[in-house]
Amino acid sequence: MSRTPGLLAALCPAALLVACGPSVGPGGDASEIVGGFPIGIEEAPWQISLQDPDFGHFCGGSIMSSEFVLTAQHCTEGSGEMIVVAGIDRLSDTPNGQAAEVDKVIPFPGFTDPTAGKDVSLLHLAQPLELDGVRTAPIAIADAEAVALGLTDPDVVSTVSGWGTLTEGGGQLPDELQAVEVPIVSTEEAQAAYPDVIITADQIGAGIIDDGGKDSCQGDSGGPLIVPDAEGSGFLLAGVVSWGEGCAEPNAPGMYARVSSFADFINDNLSRGGGTEPPPDDPPPDDPPPPRGGQLLINEVLADPGTGDFNGDGVASTTEDEFIELVNVGDDVLDLSEATIADGFGVRGTLPVGTELEAGQVALVFGGGAPTGFDGPTFTFTLGLNNDGDSVTVAAADGTVLDQMTYGAEGGQDQSLVRSVEGEQSDFVLHTEVSSQPASPGTRADGTAF
Repeated sequence: MSRTPGLLAALCPAALLVACGPSVGPGGDASEIVGGFPIGIEEAPWQISLQDPDFGHFCGGSIMSSEFVLTAQHCTEGSGEMIVVAGIDRLSDTPNGQAAEVDKVIPFPGFTDPTAGKDVSLLHLAQPLELDGVRTAPIAIADAEAVALGLTDPDVVSTVSGWGTLTEGGGQLPDELQAVEVPIVSTEEAQAAYPDVIITADQIGAGIIDDGGKDSCQGDSGGPLIVPDAEGSGFLLAGVVSWGEGCAEPNAPGMYARVSSFADFINDNLSRGGGTEPPPDDPPPDDPPPPRGGQLLINEVLADPGTGDFNGDGVASTTEDEFIELVNVGDDVLDLSEATIADGFGVRGTLPVGTELEAGQVALVFGGGAPTGFDGPTFTFTLGLNNDGDSVTVAAADGTVLDQMTYGAEGGQDQSLVRSVEGEQSDFVLHTEVSSQPASPGTRADGTAF
């Protein structure tokens, strides 16, 4: 179920994994942090209360900038007028907080319901917030580099905050802002907890698997899940409260939108100032785009080869035929000397000195064997990609992350995952959604060259 309160609560029993929508009203059921403790807004100055002008608080959110707030998309679907209230740690202090009307909702494309992922929306504010750095402040997001550093790995202790009742299905909302600490769980653990849904790569779970007792819940939807930054002196936004079965139940972790999966969406919109149109200083559509340097894109990943011989050596292998397809989508030569290929376990291999990709050229990294019949460079490392969820990170010799992707149980479908728009930073989809073939190493899904 989604973690939004409302009049639909009676239609959405806690045992069902369904989205309950953002409707709110008098007498609506709302519950939130379970097993937590009260905090002051100075401890989470990015926290906001998303409110209906007539009925008050119904969701949370996080300040991205003076003009933008990030929340869950299921909070914004079908909503009417919404107000963001910042700088308060007690709901009774709403009149003394900073209130800003939401004048534009920017939903992430493709959302259907929380269990299927893509559960984020950006809210653009009609009046910018005054950020004092004490009671109101933006929070940085956990991007691909933070993921590569292990800052969102399983067992990292995260913190979730929000308002609502203190037990599942409880009554009156508490006045004070609450927080709870919960460890991040692996994609495999989350998938085992929810066998009837596919945990997508853009979701992250957190909770105490064996014991329960601590969790977010309805009314926390859209609010922040944060983790310590690399220096240990600040925090990064790693998740957005999305859904879960019940609240704080054993073996049913809370599920969150994985913020690193939406980093480009967030950053692009922040740079555009609230519109989906290009920034004013972009070149006119008829002008040629400015030149780009070499730019790496992970375009296709095969973790589950099934019975296919994808490396072309005449032997079908469930390990050696795994592959990662790398494309230079820039305009110049891309130097990949001593670049590393890593999964969730660690670095699997280092590309040799002198490795270069021309513009539009493809390199393939296989799990082994003797790759045959490919135009671009090929490499073999022991990849060991997990079928039920893993990550792939390509980093330059100096540690700069060139590209990164994560996936869940969709990786174990006897086919690859490929960009929905190949050659661009688009979502990964099952290969059979764009082609009749299970994979297309070295070419686009339709067999043409990049």
